[in-house]
Amino acid sequence: MLDLSFVRENMELVRTRMADRRSDVDLDAFGRLDEERRALLKDVEVMKQRRNQDNEKITTLKKAGQDASATIAEGRELGERIKGYDVRLKEINVEIDAFLMRLPNLPHATVPVGGGAGDNVVVKSWGEKPELSFPARPHWELGEALDIIDFSRG
Repeated sequence: MLDLSFVRENMELVRTRMADRRSDVDLDAFGRLDEERRALLKDVEVMKQRRNQDNEKITTLKKAGQDASATIAEGRELGERIKGYDVRLKEINVEIDAFLMRLPNLPHATVPVGGGAGDNVVVKSWGEKPELSFPARPHWELGEALDIIDFSRG
């Protein structure tokens, strides 16, 4: 799984490599979700800071024997707003995590771009390919014929 900060900071690289891989990933939707998440986090932190300041103010008012009911009411309202933001943040985090889980790994820069195995480049080969006097069989057929693989039980 690719890291959230890596995808955020290297959006064009990820977009290019996904295109090379022929993957139709919607990075714009991810970008919008991430921007919303960051804005919500900023707002929630400001509200939590204000709530802490209000708590200090309430303590000061109560020690002075003054009425703190208006500040308490504001604090409750602020607490409800924070809960709403936290719920939305949790939803966004789940969506981002799901996106990152579905996002395939990036192909290395040296991997040739192509539509299939035929586009691969032979880097090195040695020896001569043997000429078989019988048709080659895949390993799963050989394994069953030699009774070392039992797919029906597996």
